[in-house]
Amino acid sequence: MKEHLRKLIELQGIDTQIFQLRALEQREIPDRLKLYDDQMFEAKKRLTHAEEKLKTFQLEKKNKELDLQTKESNVKKFQLQLFQVRTNKEYASLEKEIGGLKADNSLLEEEIIHLLDELDSWTATVANERKKFDEESKKVQVEKEKTKQELGQTKQRLKELEAARQTIAQQIDPLILPRYERVLKLRNGVAMVPVKDGSCQGCFMNLPPQVIHLVHSAEEWVFCEQCARILYIEEGEIG
Repeated sequence: MKEHLRKLIELQGIDTQIFQLRALEQREIPDRLKLYDDQMFEAKKRLTHAEEKLKTFQLEKKNKELDLQTKESNVKKFQLQLFQVRTNKEYASLEKEIGGLKADNSLLEEEIIHLLDELDSWTATVANERKKFDEESKKVQVEKEKTKQELGQTKQRLKELEAARQTIAQQIDPLILPRYERVLKLRNGVAMVPVKDGSCQGCFMNLPPQVIHLVHSAEEWVFCEQCARILYIEEGEIG
């Protein structure tokens, strides 16, 4: 019985490692890789936003410059017409038209100056975001490569542990192994725990004296009434 108990404790040690590595393989590493992708997505989104804002101001400046150019051409055209009109009414009308165009042009020039300031600001922002994106990209690439290597090592270690588990499982009492494996699934990879200070180290329930006595005797399988885990005394105390 004691030898069966030692083998089962050994199996639990392997299963603990397997459970931890599976969590690493199936959750922690994929979550980490997703976090890296999310970081790059956000960095790219910030860069794209800055580039789009810059393009918007560039287009707006171009349109206003074209509008200004058109209005300035109209001013010159109307100024030439001033020398060709025959009545004061026509002259006054053209002068009013020219005055309105010049006022519009003044506003356009102010708006273009403002846009130039915006363009300077967004050009700097784009350069800054592009620099941050490039730096973030290099950093994330390095971290992703490390994480992928870690994933490969984790998979390899799992294969080794699964092989070791299969060997040891063949040496376990066939009457206890199915129950052990059921509890293993139910209790997050921990099917057997030591007794310390009179309590189960799985659920920390205080154990009756007779149960503790049975665990110390190591003559039969003893289960915690609260969590159903197999109870044992740590190595060196079994006898």
